[in-house]
Amino acid sequence: VFPYCTYSLEITNIYDESEMKEISLQIDIWDNKEDVSNLENICDIIESTLERKNVSNTGVTANFYLQNRFSIVDLDQYIRHRRLTFIVRTYM
Repeated sequence: VFPYCTYSLEITNIYDESEMKEISLQIDIWDNKEDVSNLENICDIIESTLERKNVSNTGVTANFYLQNRFSIVDLDQYIRHRRLTFIVRTYM
């Protein structure tokens, strides 16, 4: 079923002194339509929702920063693939 989206999280840096962690959030979006406007719209919504977003919960704060956004060529010529990568800085 298209379009669909997946994500992965990876802790990239741990700073003991400040209790800060940097997490890489990678979001992949795929679609099977030649017209990429819907795919780009989904990317735009994700980017505008997360870019420079600050989220606080009991004892934890997370700040989201877009690192990059780009197209990926899929082995299947009918699949369109976009990737957004965010750096998430968490503080405890």
